[in-house]
Amino acid sequence: MHYRKTLTVSILAMGMMFSQARAQDGIAESLQSMLESNAQLYLQPFVNAFSSDMNSGWYYKAGTHKFLGFDLSVKMAAAQIGDDEKTFNWVLSENSITLPLNSATSGQINDLTLPFSDLYQGSSTETATVFGDVGGTLTPNHNHVVGLIHDQFIDGGRSEAEWSFIEGDVTNTVQNSVSDFNLPDGFDVPAMPMPIVQASIGLPMGTEVSARFFPEQDLGDFGTFSFYGGGLRLNLDQFIPIPLFPVDITAGAFYQQMKMGDIITATNMHYGLQVGKSLNLLIFGLGAYVDAGIDATTIDVTYDAELPDGQGGTQILPVNFSLEADGGPRFGGGIYVKPLPFVYISAAYSQTPSNQVLTAGLNIGMR
Repeated sequence: MHYRKTLTVSILAMGMMFSQARAQDGIAESLQSMLESNAQLYLQPFVNAFSSDMNSGWYYKAGTHKFLGFDLSVKMAAAQIGDDEKTFNWVLSENSITLPLNSATSGQINDLTLPFSDLYQGSSTETATVFGDVGGTLTPNHNHVVGLIHDQFIDGGRSEAEWSFIEGDVTNTVQNSVSDFNLPDGFDVPAMPMPIVQASIGLPMGTEVSARFFPEQDLGDFGTFSFYGGGLRLNLDQFIPIPLFPVDITAGAFYQQMKMGDIITATNMHYGLQVGKSLNLLIFGLGAYVDAGIDATTIDVTYDAELPDGQGGTQILPVNFSLEADGGPRFGGGIYVKPLPFVYISAAYSQTPSNQVLTAGLNIGMR
Protein backbone atom coordinates (compact mmCIF):
# COMPACT_ATOMS: atom_id res chain seq x y z
CA MET A 1 0.00 0.00 0.00
CA HIS A 2 1.26 3.46 -0.84
CA TYR A 3 0.58 6.84 0.66
CA ARG A 4 0.19 9.70 -1.76
CA LYS A 5 3.31 11.79 -2.34
CA THR A 6 1.46 14.76 -0.94
CA LEU A 7 1.81 13.34 2.54
CA THR A 8 5.52 12.75 1.99
CA VAL A 9 6.15 16.33 0.94
CA SER A 10 3.99 17.63 3.76
CA ILE A 11 5.99 15.81 6.41
CA LEU A 12 9.24 17.04 4.88
CA ALA A 13 7.98 20.61 4.74
CA MET A 14 6.98 20.54 8.40
CA GLY A 15 10.57 20.76 9.46
CA MET A 16 12.36 17.53 8.74
CA MET A 17 15.33 19.40 7.30
CA PHE A 18 17.62 16.92 9.04
CA SER A 19 18.80 13.93 7.00
CA GLN A 20 17.04 15.29 3.93
CA ALA A 21 18.49 12.90 1.38
CA ARG A 22 17.43 9.93 3.42
CA ALA A 23 14.03 11.45 4.17
CA GLN A 24 13.23 12.06 0.52
CA ASP A 25 13.92 8.41 -0.27
CA GLY A 26 12.45 6.92 2.88
CA ILE A 27 9.41 8.74 4.24
CA ALA A 28 7.01 7.39 1.61
CA GLU A 29 8.28 3.87 2.18
CA SER A 30 8.08 4.36 5.94
CA LEU A 31 4.40 5.28 5.74
CA GLN A 32 3.36 2.63 3.22
CA SER A 33 1.94 0.15 5.69
CA MET A 34 0.30 2.60 8.06
CA LEU A 35 -3.31 3.44 8.57
CA GLU A 36 -4.54 5.92 11.13
CA SER A 37 -3.48 4.46 14.48
CA ASN A 38 0.04 3.45 13.46
CA ALA A 39 0.58 6.68 11.51
CA GLN A 40 -0.35 8.63 14.63
CA LEU A 41 1.99 6.64 16.85
CA TYR A 42 4.81 6.87 14.31
CA LEU A 43 4.43 10.66 13.94
CA GLN A 44 3.53 11.62 17.53
CA PRO A 45 7.15 12.35 18.58
CA PHE A 46 7.49 14.60 15.53
CA VAL A 47 4.41 16.56 16.61
CA ASN A 48 5.83 16.92 20.12
CA ALA A 49 9.21 18.16 18.84
CA PHE A 50 7.53 20.44 16.29
CA SER A 51 5.47 22.02 19.09
CA SER A 52 8.51 22.42 21.34
CA ASP A 53 10.45 24.14 18.56
CA MET A 54 7.71 26.38 17.23
CA ASN A 55 6.75 27.72 20.65
CA SER A 56 10.34 28.70 21.42
CA GLY A 57 12.34 31.85 20.80
CA TRP A 58 9.60 34.46 20.99
CA TYR A 59 11.81 36.78 23.09
CA TYR A 60 15.37 37.02 24.31
CA LYS A 61 14.88 39.37 27.27
CA ALA A 62 12.15 39.90 29.83
CA GLY A 63 11.54 43.58 29.10
CA THR A 64 9.49 44.82 26.17
CA HIS A 65 10.64 47.30 23.55
CA LYS A 66 10.17 50.98 24.17
CA PHE A 67 7.74 52.79 21.88
CA LEU A 68 8.88 52.19 18.26
CA GLY A 69 11.86 50.18 19.42
CA PHE A 70 12.31 47.14 17.18
CA ASP A 71 14.44 44.17 16.30
CA LEU A 72 14.86 41.64 13.51
CA SER A 73 15.89 38.15 14.57
CA VAL A 74 17.15 34.95 12.99
CA LYS A 75 17.00 32.03 15.39
CA MET A 76 17.42 28.29 15.47
CA ALA A 77 15.52 26.12 17.93
CA ALA A 78 16.46 22.47 18.38
CA ALA A 79 14.37 19.97 20.36
CA GLN A 80 16.28 17.04 21.80
CA ILE A 81 14.73 13.64 21.11
CA GLY A 82 14.62 11.33 24.15
CA ASP A 83 14.87 7.55 23.99
CA ASP A 84 11.21 7.20 24.93
CA GLU A 85 10.32 9.15 21.76
CA LYS A 86 12.06 6.64 19.48
CA THR A 87 9.91 3.49 19.80
CA PHE A 88 6.26 2.46 19.90
CA ASN A 89 4.24 -0.75 19.72
CA TRP A 90 2.67 -1.45 16.33
CA VAL A 91 -1.12 -1.83 16.40
CA LEU A 92 -1.61 -5.21 14.73
CA SER A 93 -5.37 -4.86 14.27
CA GLU A 94 -4.85 -1.92 11.89
CA ASN A 95 -3.68 -4.06 8.97
CA SER A 96 -5.00 -7.21 7.31
CA ILE A 97 -4.22 -9.61 4.46
CA THR A 98 -6.67 -11.52 2.26
CA LEU A 99 -5.66 -15.17 1.78
CA PRO A 100 -6.57 -16.49 -1.73
CA LEU A 101 -7.98 -19.77 -0.45
CA ASN A 102 -10.81 -20.12 -2.98
CA SER A 103 -8.58 -20.84 -5.93
CA ALA A 104 -6.10 -22.86 -3.86
CA THR A 105 -8.80 -25.25 -2.62
CA SER A 106 -10.93 -25.38 -5.80
CA GLY A 107 -13.75 -23.45 -4.13
CA GLN A 108 -13.96 -25.51 -0.94
CA ILE A 109 -12.91 -22.53 1.20
CA ASN A 110 -13.70 -18.91 0.46
CA ASP A 111 -10.99 -16.24 0.48
CA LEU A 112 -10.36 -15.19 4.06
CA THR A 113 -9.23 -11.78 5.34
CA LEU A 114 -7.39 -11.87 8.66
CA PRO A 115 -5.94 -9.04 10.75
CA PHE A 116 -2.26 -8.89 11.59
CA SER A 117 -3.21 -9.78 15.17
CA ASP A 118 -3.98 -13.31 13.90
CA LEU A 119 -1.36 -13.50 11.16
CA TYR A 120 1.48 -12.39 13.43
CA GLN A 121 0.22 -13.61 16.80
CA GLY A 122 2.97 -13.64 19.41
CA SER A 123 5.43 -11.57 17.39
CA SER A 124 7.20 -8.60 19.00
CA THR A 125 5.49 -5.33 18.00
CA GLU A 126 8.09 -2.82 19.21
CA THR A 127 9.33 -0.67 16.35
CA ALA A 128 10.81 2.71 15.48
CA THR A 129 9.01 6.03 15.46
CA VAL A 130 9.96 8.67 12.90
CA PHE A 131 12.90 9.56 15.18
CA GLY A 132 13.92 5.97 15.91
CA ASP A 133 16.44 3.78 14.14
CA VAL A 134 15.71 0.37 12.60
CA GLY A 135 12.10 -0.74 12.48
CA GLY A 136 11.00 -4.05 13.97
CA THR A 137 10.02 -7.23 12.11
CA LEU A 138 6.73 -9.05 12.49
CA THR A 139 7.17 -12.83 12.26
CA PRO A 140 4.16 -14.79 10.93
CA ASN A 141 2.54 -17.52 12.99
CA HIS A 142 1.65 -19.92 10.18
CA ASN A 143 0.54 -22.73 12.48
CA HIS A 144 -1.93 -20.45 14.23
CA VAL A 145 -3.38 -19.22 10.93
CA VAL A 146 -3.76 -22.73 9.53
CA GLY A 147 -5.41 -23.73 12.81
CA LEU A 148 -7.94 -20.92 12.47
CA ILE A 149 -8.80 -22.01 8.93
CA HIS A 150 -9.10 -25.63 10.06
CA ASP A 151 -11.47 -24.72 12.88
CA GLN A 152 -13.62 -22.62 10.58
CA PHE A 153 -13.72 -25.46 8.03
CA ILE A 154 -14.77 -28.05 10.61
CA ASP A 155 -17.28 -25.68 12.27
CA GLY A 156 -18.86 -25.32 8.83
CA GLY A 157 -19.88 -28.97 8.91
CA ARG A 158 -16.97 -30.49 7.00
CA SER A 159 -15.06 -33.58 8.09
CA GLU A 160 -11.45 -34.15 9.09
CA ALA A 161 -11.10 -36.47 6.11
CA GLU A 162 -12.09 -33.64 3.76
CA TRP A 163 -9.64 -31.36 5.54
CA SER A 164 -6.78 -33.81 5.00
CA PHE A 165 -7.19 -33.46 1.21
CA ILE A 166 -6.75 -29.67 1.25
CA GLU A 167 -4.50 -29.15 4.29
CA GLY A 168 -1.34 -29.04 2.19
CA ASP A 169 -2.80 -26.50 -0.22
CA VAL A 170 -4.01 -24.35 2.67
CA THR A 171 -0.62 -24.50 4.38
CA ASN A 172 1.23 -23.55 1.19
CA THR A 173 -1.17 -20.67 0.54
CA VAL A 174 -0.69 -19.31 4.06
CA GLN A 175 3.10 -19.60 3.88
CA ASN A 176 3.23 -17.91 0.46
CA SER A 177 0.81 -15.14 1.43
CA VAL A 178 2.13 -14.25 4.89
CA SER A 179 5.85 -13.60 5.27
CA ASP A 180 8.07 -11.56 7.56
CA PHE A 181 6.79 -7.97 7.64
CA ASN A 182 9.49 -5.33 8.06
CA LEU A 183 8.13 -2.30 9.86
CA PRO A 184 9.22 1.20 8.78
CA ASP A 185 12.57 2.57 9.87
CA GLY A 186 13.00 5.93 11.54
CA PHE A 187 15.65 8.52 10.79
CA ASP A 188 17.80 8.05 13.91
CA VAL A 189 18.30 11.69 14.81
CA PRO A 190 19.18 13.14 18.24
CA ALA A 191 17.40 16.48 17.73
CA MET A 192 14.94 18.28 15.49
CA PRO A 193 16.03 21.78 14.38
CA MET A 194 13.71 24.59 13.28
CA PRO A 195 14.76 27.96 11.77
CA ILE A 196 12.81 31.06 12.85
CA VAL A 197 12.70 34.52 11.28
CA GLN A 198 10.98 37.14 13.44
CA ALA A 199 10.37 40.87 13.81
CA SER A 200 9.16 42.79 16.89
CA ILE A 201 8.18 46.41 17.53
CA GLY A 202 7.29 48.35 20.66
CA LEU A 203 3.89 50.02 21.06
CA PRO A 204 2.57 52.45 23.68
CA MET A 205 1.87 51.42 27.28
CA GLY A 206 4.61 48.81 27.53
CA THR A 207 3.26 46.54 24.82
CA GLU A 208 5.19 44.77 22.10
CA VAL A 209 3.98 43.02 18.93
CA SER A 210 5.94 40.22 17.27
CA ALA A 211 5.51 38.49 13.93
CA ARG A 212 7.34 35.50 12.53
CA PHE A 213 7.11 33.73 9.22
CA PHE A 214 8.52 31.19 6.83
CA PRO A 215 8.52 32.38 3.20
CA GLU A 216 5.82 30.76 1.08
CA GLN A 217 7.11 27.88 -0.98
CA ASP A 218 5.39 26.69 -4.16
CA LEU A 219 5.60 22.91 -4.36
CA GLY A 220 3.98 22.61 -7.78
CA ASP A 221 1.36 19.86 -7.90
CA PHE A 222 1.44 19.62 -4.12
CA GLY A 223 0.27 23.20 -3.54
CA THR A 224 1.92 25.81 -1.38
CA PHE A 225 3.53 25.69 2.04
CA SER A 226 2.87 28.71 4.22
CA PHE A 227 3.59 29.65 7.79
CA TYR A 228 2.86 32.69 9.88
CA GLY A 229 2.53 33.67 13.51
CA GLY A 230 2.22 36.60 15.84
CA GLY A 231 2.07 37.55 19.47
CA LEU A 232 1.61 40.30 22.00
CA ARG A 233 3.62 40.97 25.16
CA LEU A 234 2.68 43.35 27.98
CA ASN A 235 5.02 44.80 30.59
CA LEU A 236 3.47 44.06 34.01
CA ASP A 237 5.96 45.69 36.35
CA GLN A 238 4.77 49.12 35.17
CA PHE A 239 1.64 48.48 37.21
CA ILE A 240 3.56 47.75 40.42
CA PRO A 241 3.55 50.92 42.55
CA ILE A 242 7.21 50.68 43.52
CA PRO A 243 9.62 53.23 41.99
CA LEU A 244 12.51 51.73 40.04
CA PHE A 245 11.19 48.19 40.43
CA PRO A 246 14.35 46.05 40.11
CA VAL A 247 13.21 43.44 37.55
CA ASP A 248 11.18 43.27 34.37
CA ILE A 249 7.99 41.20 34.44
CA THR A 250 6.22 40.52 31.16
CA ALA A 251 3.30 38.35 30.05
CA GLY A 252 2.71 37.22 26.49
CA ALA A 253 0.38 35.24 24.23
CA PHE A 254 1.41 33.88 20.83
CA TYR A 255 -0.34 32.15 17.92
CA GLN A 256 1.09 30.38 14.88
CA GLN A 257 -0.33 28.44 11.95
CA MET A 258 1.34 26.31 9.31
CA LYS A 259 -0.59 25.09 6.27
CA MET A 260 0.44 22.68 3.54
CA GLY A 261 -2.12 22.73 0.72
CA ASP A 262 -5.20 20.82 1.79
CA ILE A 263 -3.19 18.10 3.52
CA ILE A 264 -1.89 19.43 6.84
CA THR A 265 -2.77 22.33 9.11
CA ALA A 266 -0.81 22.91 12.32
CA THR A 267 -1.93 25.36 15.00
CA ASN A 268 0.36 26.43 17.86
CA MET A 269 -0.47 28.46 20.98
CA HIS A 270 1.86 29.63 23.73
CA TYR A 271 1.12 31.66 26.85
CA GLY A 272 4.00 32.73 29.04
CA LEU A 273 5.43 34.87 31.82
CA GLN A 274 9.00 36.19 31.88
CA VAL A 275 10.99 37.70 34.74
CA GLY A 276 14.46 39.11 34.21
CA LYS A 277 16.98 41.92 34.36
CA SER A 278 19.02 43.77 31.73
CA LEU A 279 22.16 45.87 32.17
CA ASN A 280 23.54 48.37 29.66
CA LEU A 281 27.13 49.56 30.13
CA LEU A 282 27.83 52.13 27.41
CA ILE A 283 27.87 50.10 24.20
CA PHE A 284 28.03 46.73 25.97
CA GLY A 285 25.03 45.05 27.53
CA LEU A 286 23.84 41.78 28.97
CA GLY A 287 20.74 40.30 30.52
CA ALA A 288 19.08 37.16 31.81
CA TYR A 289 15.56 35.92 32.43
CA VAL A 290 13.55 32.93 33.62
CA ASP A 291 10.19 32.02 32.17
CA ALA A 292 7.21 29.70 32.51
CA GLY A 293 4.45 29.04 30.05
CA ILE A 294 1.83 26.75 28.57
CA ASP A 295 2.05 25.18 25.08
CA ALA A 296 -0.75 23.77 22.94
CA THR A 297 -0.31 22.38 19.43
CA THR A 298 -2.72 20.51 17.15
CA ILE A 299 -1.92 19.08 13.72
CA ASP A 300 -4.79 18.07 11.43
CA VAL A 301 -3.88 15.56 8.72
CA THR A 302 -6.00 14.64 5.69
CA TYR A 303 -4.85 12.36 2.89
CA ASP A 304 -5.81 9.38 0.73
CA ALA A 305 -4.31 5.95 1.31
CA GLU A 306 -4.13 3.38 -1.48
CA LEU A 307 -4.85 -0.07 -0.04
CA PRO A 308 -5.10 -3.54 -1.62
CA ASP A 309 -8.69 -4.56 -2.30
CA GLY A 310 -8.05 -8.28 -1.93
CA GLN A 311 -8.65 -8.88 -5.65
CA GLY A 312 -5.22 -7.89 -6.91
CA GLY A 313 -6.17 -4.22 -7.26
CA THR A 314 -6.26 -1.20 -4.99
CA GLN A 315 -8.84 0.91 -3.26
CA ILE A 316 -8.48 4.52 -2.15
CA LEU A 317 -9.58 5.27 1.38
CA PRO A 318 -9.70 8.75 2.90
CA VAL A 319 -7.81 9.11 6.20
CA ASN A 320 -8.37 12.03 8.54
CA PHE A 321 -6.99 12.50 12.01
CA SER A 322 -5.74 15.10 14.45
CA LEU A 323 -2.69 14.86 16.66
CA GLU A 324 -2.14 16.94 19.77
CA ALA A 325 1.33 17.50 21.14
CA ASP A 326 2.09 16.60 24.72
CA GLY A 327 1.24 20.16 25.69
CA GLY A 328 1.34 21.66 29.12
CA PRO A 329 3.78 23.67 31.20
CA ARG A 330 7.24 24.58 30.02
CA PHE A 331 9.99 26.18 32.09
CA GLY A 332 13.30 27.68 31.18
CA GLY A 333 15.48 30.72 30.94
CA GLY A 334 17.82 32.62 28.69
CA ILE A 335 20.65 35.10 28.41
CA TYR A 336 21.86 37.64 25.91
CA VAL A 337 24.97 39.69 25.36
CA LYS A 338 25.27 42.92 23.41
CA PRO A 339 28.85 43.01 22.10
CA LEU A 340 28.21 45.84 19.62
CA PRO A 341 25.64 48.58 19.26
CA PHE A 342 22.32 47.18 18.00
CA VAL A 343 23.62 43.57 18.01
CA TYR A 344 22.26 41.04 20.52
CA ILE A 345 23.39 37.42 20.68
CA SER A 346 20.98 35.22 22.63
CA ALA A 347 20.68 31.69 23.95
CA ALA A 348 17.82 29.99 25.79
CA TYR A 349 16.86 26.65 27.30
CA SER A 350 13.37 25.23 27.83
CA GLN A 351 11.98 22.02 29.27
CA THR A 352 8.62 20.98 27.80
CA PRO A 353 6.58 17.89 28.77
CA SER A 354 8.30 15.91 26.01
CA ASN A 355 11.53 17.67 24.99
CA GLN A 356 14.46 19.81 26.02
CA VAL A 357 14.89 22.76 23.65
CA LEU A 358 17.94 24.90 22.98
CA THR A 359 17.48 28.16 21.07
CA ALA A 360 20.21 30.44 19.72
CA GLY A 361 19.65 33.75 17.97
CA LEU A 362 21.17 36.76 16.29
CA ASN A 363 19.08 39.87 16.89
CA ILE A 364 19.55 43.30 15.35
CA GLY A 365 17.58 46.19 16.80
CA MET A 366 17.04 49.23 18.93
CA ARG A 367 15.42 48.83 22.32
